[in-house]
This record gives sequence, C-alpha cells and structure tokens, in this order.
Amino acid sequence: MMSEAIFKAVQFAIVMSAMWSLNDAALNEEDNHIATACVGHCDVSYSMDCPRGKRVAPRDLTYHAKKTSTQCPTFKQNPDMMCQSSENCCGYNGGDCGQPFSYSKAFGVFNNCSGYQNCGWFRAESVDFGAHCSYRNYSNYISASFSCIREETFIDICSEASRQGKSVSLLYNGSVYRSAIGNPQVCHCVITTSDCDSPARLKFRVIDLRLHSYNDIASCEPQSLVMLQDTATSQSLRCQPNYFQKGFRDVFHSSSPYVRVSLYNQPGVFPTQVWLEVTATISTVDVIVTCGSSQPENVSLCGNDLPLYSQDYENKISTISSGNIFKPAANESKNPSYNGNKDEPTSGTSTTIIVMAVVLGIVSICLIGVLFYFKCYKNRRSTQSTYERSIPTSAVTEYEIPVSICKNTEEGYEELAVEFRVSAVYHTIPN
Repeated sequence: MMSEAIFKAVQFAIVMSAMWSLNDAALNEEDNHIATACVGHCDVSYSMDCPRGKRVAPRDLTYHAKKTSTQCPTFKQNPDMMCQSSENCCGYNGGDCGQPFSYSKAFGVFNNCSGYQNCGWFRAESVDFGAHCSYRNYSNYISASFSCIREETFIDICSEASRQGKSVSLLYNGSVYRSAIGNPQVCHCVITTSDCDSPARLKFRVIDLRLHSYNDIASCEPQSLVMLQDTATSQSLRCQPNYFQKGFRDVFHSSSPYVRVSLYNQPGVFPTQVWLEVTATISTVDVIVTCGSSQPENVSLCGNDLPLYSQDYENKISTISSGNIFKPAANESKNPSYNGNKDEPTSGTSTTIIVMAVVLGIVSICLIGVLFYFKCYKNRRSTQSTYERSIPTSAVTEYEIPVSICKNTEEGYEELAVEFRVSAVYHTIPN
C-alpha cells in the first residue's frame, strides 16, 4: 500500500513538473510536443521532429501503463508479440501509470536528439512495474515530450559572439570539438538584463547538462564543471557518474542583474554537451549574453568584473564561430537509424582530408623504407674486400709470353722452337 502511494506521488510529481515546464515554455514561446509509441510489433517506434530553423530539446522520457480495457487488454503473451491500437492503447493520458527512463537509457536518447532538428526512430520497450501500478504489471507504451527551440536564440559558449532576447540558449556541443586536442581551457559568457535598474534578475534552467567524457555516462573528469557567479553568490555544476541534469530544470536564480558563466572544458575529452537556458524574471525584460575573451565585460553591462574560479584553467582561445554551433564531428551522424530527411550539415570534406593524409603517410613510410634499404645495400657492398668482389672483364689484359723449351739429350740440353702462351695480368680495382 505504501509503495503504491509512493509510486503515485512520483507520478504526480512528473505530471506537475511537465505542467510547470509547459508554463515556462508558453512564456518563452517554445513549441512543445509529445511523441508516443506502443510496445509490441505495431506502431512500435517514435521520433522527435522539429521544423526547419528549430532544434529538439528533450524533456521527459517515460514508460507508461494504461488501464486495461476491451480495446487495450492485458498482455497474455510476450509483450513484443502483441499488436496494440495506438489510438486506444498508446495515447498519453494524465491518469496513466508512469516510470521515467533510467539515466543511462535517457543518456543515449539525448545523444541522438538533443540539439538536432530531428531524430528517431526509437523502439518502445516494456519494463516491469511490479506491484507499483494497479492497471498492469508491465508498461505498454512510452512517451517522449520535447520542445522545439528557435536556432536564433542559441549562442556557443566558446565563441566570440553576443545574443539578446527574451530567452537565450547557451550551448557547448561536444561533437564539434571531438577532433580538437590541447590543455584544459575555460570559456566565458557574461549575462545581464537589458535594464540594469529594473528589479529583474536572471533565471537559469538546465536543458541538457552532460559534463561526462564524450558519450560515456560513467566517466567523469574532476576538471569538468560549469560555474555560475553573480556579484554575491555562485553555483557550481559538476559531473556525476551515471547521472545528468536535464529537462528544463531550474539550477540558478541570480541575486543581481549580472552573471558570469564559465565552462571548464578539455576539447575532445569532455564535456559531451552543455545546454543552459537563461531568461529574466520579468517577462518584459530581455537578457544580453556576451561570450568570447576571458574579460568580456564592458561599460554597457551591469555589474563589475568577477574573479575566475581557478586561474589554472585560464587558457582561453576562440574556438568556433556561432554559425557552426550545430555541426557534428566528422563521420558522425546524429542518428543513423532515422529514416526521414534531416536538415543537417555533413562532414564529407573532413573525411576526405583524413583519408588522404593517411594514404600520404603510408606512401611516405614506404618511400623512406625503400631509400633506407638501398642505402644499407650500398654500404654493405662498399665494405666488401677486393678479393671477394667479381672482377669485370675490362680489368683483365691478356699478353702472349714467349717460352723457351729445352730438351735433354746425351750431349746436353737442346733448345727447341719458341712457343707462345697466353697469360693475363690482373689490375687492382680501387674501392
């Protein structure tokens, strides 16, 4: 009884969280959607799709169990063998039982969807609810709520750029920096309200905060963190193994109209992705975001310069322009299983360059090997002794040498006619 009450409390919290998120979305003019898919072999997959000029921001990923009915009976066999009616069994209803995806499961979905125009198709799986759900023991469908965020609201935390609006998304896309190497770096942005004299303050929400080593939820580096500082308070967001913050959750409310955001990163190693949304607490006030140098403050901004979290990380360089903020790494597709057309840039040029570099490297090694072989062969030949070497024909001169022959007789020696024998003189061959 107690476990069922706890389960219902968790379910209520999920519903209320979704309602609050949708309320914030309405204020920020976000385009919200819910995708569902049935367990079984009919209507079993789902996708998240945004129109051109907008990007997917996943919110909640949930397993659901709907109340049994004639149109939607209890599973009497393997759930994967069932064929459910998507209209009767797989439409989201606030009274359905729900259980969030595990963080490791959600991590994979965010890898394929967060910051992209579209993604899918993902197969609906069934999980055991046990006694927590009075409707049925196993989930029979899943839901994925997401928002579509306008591209013009984005700014790369590590770019030299600025952005102003009711809502601004600060993004670090780890796939863009996968090929980069180097020492730990820090990227800075300064955020202020458009009216420094108003009582408006700044509110930060986490859309996707995966500070882990690239695409590995179990791997965290101690240097990987995001620091939020205003003139009086600060908040550090650190990597935690097998856990990440997501889904438009509030993380920081400033006490002043000025906040400095610092991202400590090592390109190609961490983080996987950082996506923060910042708005003013008064809807009529804009926010101004300036990213770039290690000291981006200027006289038009509210507040004074703030010290860095750690001087050891100060090695800032401009890394990428805002136009390339969504570009994936070479040979990396946002979701290879997606069957639709995606409005995404490709990286074929980078792949060609890499292949050419590898081929040239192999050819160069082969040429060096050949030259080295002939050099060694020549040196070995030059060290041989003269008598070991074959003597060319031109080094031999033939001569006819007259030879006197004597015959022994009783009277003594009698000299016979002269004969000619061929002999040869061998010349010494200089080394």
